Amino acid sequence: MIAVHPRPLVGCGRRCPPPVHYSPRQNLTSAAYLAAQQPAAAAAEFQRIVDHRSIGLVDPMHAIARLQLARALALSGDAVSAKSAYNDLFTLWKNADPDIPVLKQARAEYARLP
Repeated sequence: MIAVHPRPLVGCGRRCPPPVHYSPRQNLTSAAYLAAQQPAAAAAEFQRIVDHRSIGLVDPMHAIARLQLARALALSGDAVSAKSAYNDLFTLWKNADPDIPVLKQARAEYARLP
């Protein structure tokens, strides 16, 4: 388990909240819900991962969780939220190589949304 500890702004004088624990097992659980055609449960788990970003500045799990969240929302029929999640991913990857297969696939999935 990885402890994630959000930091306050330097000099703000507030105490840090207690650490949030993120387990890579959450990603497996989320993926299992998605594979079992339970998109609402998968979306809830992926949202937890997205909400509890790790302490590192670059976390590939965070980007993949955003992509999987968008997919789960699309499968659940919530096109508006799915588009928003895809746009968050595209913003996160705005400087990524446009030929990365997973990014190309995400763009194609986004284009198919109503």
